[in-house]
Amino acid sequence: MKSIFCIVGVVYMSLLSHTWFISACDQKDELFKMICHDTTGKYNEDTVIHCTLGSVRSNTKVTKLIWMHGGATLIKFSAGSAIEETHDRITLYHKFQDSTTDVSLLIKGTQIKDKGRYECKVVSDAGISHGCVDLKVEAPYSVPIITKHQADGDKVILSCSSHGGYPKGEIQWTDWDGNNVSGEDRFSLESDDRYTLSSNLTINKSLLFYSCSVIKEGVTEHTTEYHGNFLQLLWI
Repeated sequence: MKSIFCIVGVVYMSLLSHTWFISACDQKDELFKMICHDTTGKYNEDTVIHCTLGSVRSNTKVTKLIWMHGGATLIKFSAGSAIEETHDRITLYHKFQDSTTDVSLLIKGTQIKDKGRYECKVVSDAGISHGCVDLKVEAPYSVPIITKHQADGDKVILSCSSHGGYPKGEIQWTDWDGNNVSGEDRFSLESDDRYTLSSNLTINKSLLFYSCSVIKEGVTEHTTEYHGNFLQLLWI
């Protein structure tokens, strides 16, 4: 019986010592809190994920720290050991000390794959606290380019293309009167997860004006206009 109690005690202590690894972003110690802010990063630029610690006690000492993303450990610290960083582009924003109150994360040259949830967990002599941050990443689309191709009879095909954007956008054609016109739309993913958009629109050769806009998340980023050759039409 004593052996059973001994085993149970060992298991309990082992679980207790590892509870700070359990994901619980909505649980915070009333005496020791972490304040984090969701962030939007720009592609290929540095992004700071802000997280700060607050305690009713002064001179609080951090004994354990871990940053995780997608189940993978990015940064790890335990009292008495050097801080471990597993990613060459991701570091703590400030030089770490056990008395620090800012555990913000710095992502250098932000990539699309860096998006998602980040979790920070801290153990101190004032308590345990967890924080979660959702990082969105956006990339601007290039100014669209319109090219013209001859089609059958009195028709021409206008092709509009734009690349390098994220998240996925759309191309919208507009005629002279401001009416939206549907084209034949396509998209593809680039090697770095950014999008290339394209759209073909078949029109009468006699039409002199169309515009092609790149729209991302409901906002127009760029517009390029097509102007037909009026002198050529007079000749025809």
